[in-house]
Amino acid sequence: MSFGCEYVVGQSLLRNIDGMEFPCQIIAVQPGGCYRVKFCDDGNIEDRVSGSELLVPPPSYSFPSPPPSASVRVAPSGDEMPMVVVSSLADEGGDGMGE
Repeated sequence: MSFGCEYVVGQSLLRNIDGMEFPCQIIAVQPGGCYRVKFCDDGNIEDRVSGSELLVPPPSYSFPSPPPSASVRVAPSGDEMPMVVVSSLADEGGDGMGE
């Protein structure tokens, strides 16, 4: 595993929190070498995660699959690089904003 690398939107990594590793995906690149990540297990999003707290998993690591009802697309998010927006099939308008 490597620490402190430069990562890209969509990349699957492990987030190190107090010595424990949690699978996540980069959904935005933020200023100062930080990232917005979405955790694979519960879908929670965390902002301003330092690149030094992210790990490239070993090649044998298997990430959980996303729920089958989710769709992913890229949307602009202001001063950041594009972030991934995940919306469910219940999103009738198709804009990721619910109704």
